[in-house]
Amino acid sequence: MCIRDRWERLHKDFPTMELVDRYPQGADVVPLLWVLTQKYSATGQASRKKCRIVAAQTRDKFPRNKEDLYSPTVNSEFVRLILAISLECDCSISTFDVAGGFLTAEYDDAEFGPLYVKIPSNLEEVLKDRQDLIPRLQNGRIAKYAKVKRSLYGARASPLIFFRKYRDFIIKPENEGGPGFTQSKIDPCCFYKRGNCGDGSTYGITEEPSIENMKNSFGLVSAHVDDALLSFSNDQEGRRMRKDFEMKLFNEFNASPEESSGDKIEYLSMLVQIDRERGSMTFRVPKLLRKLKQMLEEIKNCRGAHPKGGKLKYPMNPYNQDIFEETSESNPIVPYTEYDSRSVLGLAAYIVLHTRPDCAYSTAVCARFSGCRNTENVVKAINHLAWYLIDTEEDHVLTFWKSESSSGLNAFSDASFANCPITRKSHYGYFLRYGENIFGWRSKLQSIPALSSRDSELIASVECIKHLLGVRFFLCETGFLHDGPTPVRIDNKASLEGIRNDKISKSSMYMGYRLAWVRHQLEDGLIDLSHVASEENLSDILTKALKCDLLKELRTKVLRNYEFS
Repeated sequence: MCIRDRWERLHKDFPTMELVDRYPQGADVVPLLWVLTQKYSATGQASRKKCRIVAAQTRDKFPRNKEDLYSPTVNSEFVRLILAISLECDCSISTFDVAGGFLTAEYDDAEFGPLYVKIPSNLEEVLKDRQDLIPRLQNGRIAKYAKVKRSLYGARASPLIFFRKYRDFIIKPENEGGPGFTQSKIDPCCFYKRGNCGDGSTYGITEEPSIENMKNSFGLVSAHVDDALLSFSNDQEGRRMRKDFEMKLFNEFNASPEESSGDKIEYLSMLVQIDRERGSMTFRVPKLLRKLKQMLEEIKNCRGAHPKGGKLKYPMNPYNQDIFEETSESNPIVPYTEYDSRSVLGLAAYIVLHTRPDCAYSTAVCARFSGCRNTENVVKAINHLAWYLIDTEEDHVLTFWKSESSSGLNAFSDASFANCPITRKSHYGYFLRYGENIFGWRSKLQSIPALSSRDSELIASVECIKHLLGVRFFLCETGFLHDGPTPVRIDNKASLEGIRNDKISKSSMYMGYRLAWVRHQLEDGLIDLSHVASEENLSDILTKALKCDLLKELRTKVLRNYEFS
């Protein structure tokens, strides 16, 4: 869409602004900017050019009431969980991006305060062939300012305003003309619906759904501001719910959404490919990896170069701890102008968060120092991690497989002991799985030093169970939770004995609250703690830098990309 078409959309199709001669004293006034971008598909290929007119209010990086301004965004692990459920249930999956969706929502002056924009000074030159589009006041003069009436792109509150409108539409009952979904209490960006007869409409489907069919039919929606992931059961009632949702979505927002569906979808920069014959689903981020490689190649000095000739074998060198060294003449501070480790690591961390759990520990260690101590060794470690992600793009692919037996929620938890040479704190990590597919992971430094490996493992178990319970409650409210407690596997027998024993030893008195809380979850039947051999504990990869052989073995089990093993 060219600049003139975009301005016509704002000025006529969706009257977004009210022209004013001047703005009140002390009002919030921001410039309108032209943003011209080249859009890329999830495969990294140039797809189209895009023009957008934005209010540059987001240049204020630190608003005082940011918690009340910003829209909630979906948690990536719930996206993978929904996709894991969809694979198990053989669902139809599609994504939607409501084009121009923000402009359908009205800006609320009372809640967010009036917002005024300064119209671009070159607008008259740009619209010289379309005099009818030039904004003029009643006296015939060209307007210089305007008051925002709708949620204009770039305004801080616009994503939140649109999300509320989108949410209200999704949860609107069917008898009032809405899709009739229920908002999750765990993740406000997830919505679910179980099959029912609705208003009796079939939308071209003549077969009547059976009662048994309706019990098993469902729909799941993940909304990331104006991007949505839809998953519906692939049966008669599921297809009816999908057609009903799509029709009402088009009518409500008066716009045809951009769609990717079938067995290859794009969502949150992820390329998800489904092979229904083999029962597999793969997750890739080629667009982000291409951007990361371009970022490294644009670094003018040699610091962004590939560490060595061949492919890298590990995300972090397990044989040295140079990254922990203090600043010295041999390990000087590197200015961000020479190597912006924050930008490189930020993009690498986003990739790891979505598709590469095998690099979570390395990313967590690098993140500790990139913002506060950008030394030569820290830069080398971050550069090594970034190139490792690029080198292994096709070799290590997160893969889900359809289970032949029943699937259920389970977890692995592990911790090292005092492996941070600076603070003597321990790293912990855990995996959350649906069946055998890993959809959630965490690798982090513990907040306090542990006095023993037993206590370190207990702290890790508590953090794992806290996270696990939220996912369990989500599966419970959506109807996908299997009966019985959720298995949690740890490899420390002393921790298990301490939890199962009602007595608290003197050496563990400072862990009393954690022990009591875990025991309470066991008594309520929410979890079931069991022992797993250390070599079978998948979460070991999240707690330390592993040597090549062990790394290769665990990485294959975690990513489940057996075709590359």
